[in-house]
Amino acid sequence: MNIVFWLLVIIVMVLVWFCLSFAFKGIGGIGLKLFNDAKKEIEGDEPKKYTECEDDSSNER
Repeated sequence: MNIVFWLLVIIVMVLVWFCLSFAFKGIGGIGLKLFNDAKKEIEGDEPKKYTECEDDSSNER
């Protein structure tokens, strides 16, 4: 194939990459926020349950 064709293909692919990265930046931000909120909820529940178990065991002694 012609080298000019491949250079044009690479340039078009880079342009498409930049256009899509700007388009999906907002969607990625929303997804990251949801992921972090879910992670905080999961991690926040475990220590509370663990503390309740410690309180229960200390009352039985």
